[in-house]
Amino acid sequence: MGVVLANVSPFTFGHSLLVPDPPKLFNQVIRKPSLELALGSLLHSADNLLCLGFNSLLAYASVNHLHYHLWYSMAPLHSATCPLVTKPALPAFMELRQHCVDNFVFEFASISEYKATLEHLWRVIESCQQLKIAHNLFAARNGQGVLRVVLWPRRSVLKAKAVGPAPGTVTSRGYNVAVAELAGMMLVADEATCAALRQEGALAAVLMNERLPDAELAELYSLLANRS
Repeated sequence: MGVVLANVSPFTFGHSLLVPDPPKLFNQVIRKPSLELALGSLLHSADNLLCLGFNSLLAYASVNHLHYHLWYSMAPLHSATCPLVTKPALPAFMELRQHCVDNFVFEFASISEYKATLEHLWRVIESCQQLKIAHNLFAARNGQGVLRVVLWPRRSVLKAKAVGPAPGTVTSRGYNVAVAELAGMMLVADEATCAALRQEGALAAVLMNERLPDAELAELYSLLANRS
């Protein structure tokens, strides 16, 4: 059971919150039933531009109650349509061919494979939770209409969330890279920030700054390899 709440500070058309089991007062940690509810919401929609996102604690979650973001993108986002390749370090998993931040991709191509794919996805989420690795999750339909889920293990954010315009470069002034930005939808507070992000190399630098440190990524890969 869940409810959909209109967001009082929407960043685009239809931006709302999917809140699973509100009376249970869950904190902002993905649980498997809530994940199934969230993915089911997308599967029941006929609109290929409906997107779903989740920001864990220390990954720009704005509040500590369990919620997923729902919104409509104006066009298919990069992470929904980018071609996939096998992860070199973990051949059992796929990743986006072009993205600055390490990621895992899962596609729900058929009903018969739904449970197996869900378990594969859950293994990565559970491993991130076990190792206390911050993460962002994005789901949308790919170019062929197949449900795609992308999970980014990323660095933990220990500072307050930046709100509104701020002085300095786009990387130094606290630009927030959460699930929408990782998916390819860059939300900006003003024209100056937009212009800064359009400078050569700026966007790549901002995204690279969100990468999980190598030692933590190696620990995650090792745990997943042992669980395969």
